[in-house]
Amino acid sequence: MVCIYCKNNTFVTNSRTKDNNQTWRRRKCLVCNASFTSIEEIIYDKYILIASDKKLYKFTKEQLFLDIYSCIGHLKNRDRLSIAKYISDIVIKNINKNINKGLIDLVTYQEIIFKTLKRFNNVAGIHYKAYFIDQKNG
Repeated sequence: MVCIYCKNNTFVTNSRTKDNNQTWRRRKCLVCNASFTSIEEIIYDKYILIASDKKLYKFTKEQLFLDIYSCIGHLKNRDRLSIAKYISDIVIKNINKNINKGLIDLVTYQEIIFKTLKRFNNVAGIHYKAYFIDQKNG
């Protein structure tokens, strides 16, 4: 990676994995000695497909986030963006455990989201089931 200030090469001085979904790296420039932080993560829509009986859908982290965010809209006086990101990260971690050759079946995918949301907040879980599972399968 190049330096954000002088565009020369950098090296990693520290690296940590965060929840198995991201790698945090502290970098230092070889020329100007500037330090900055980068986050490395998998581009999920390049390797995960959701398989239903009829077709394949691309998994996108953004769509998962939006679905979860819509399910926690009833929460008041909270940072819903941070909560939705946190729940999305947990869901992605569980999805990764259930992928087989880049595929996860729709029922398993929906079940992971439903159970994670329900564990966090029962109303959010019920909202997901009513608006996403019953709509797509019904």
